[in-house]
Amino acid sequence: GWSLAEAAAAIAAGRVSSEEVVRASLARIARTQPTLNSFLAVESEPALAAARRADAEKFYNNSFVKTLDDAGFMKTLFGNN
Repeated sequence: GWSLAEAAAAIAAGRVSSEEVVRASLARIARTQPTLNSFLAVESEPALAAARRADAEKFYNNSFVKTLDDAGFMKTLFGNN
C-alpha cells in the first residue's frame, strides 16, 4: 500500500488513476475494517464518483485529497479528515 502522499504523487505523474487508488483503498478497508473498525461509514460510490471526476478533470495532488474528503470518503471513528 501507498501513503496518501505517494498515491498523490503517482496520480500526478500519471502512473495510476484516481479511480485505481480509490478502488485499492476500498479493497484495503474491506480487508481491515473487521479487525481495525476504523470507519463509521464507508461511502464507496461517492468516493468512486469523486475519483472519476478527478480523473476526468485532471484534478490531482492536494485537490484530489480534498475531493475525497468532500465526498465523505474519509470519515473515521475519531472524525479525522
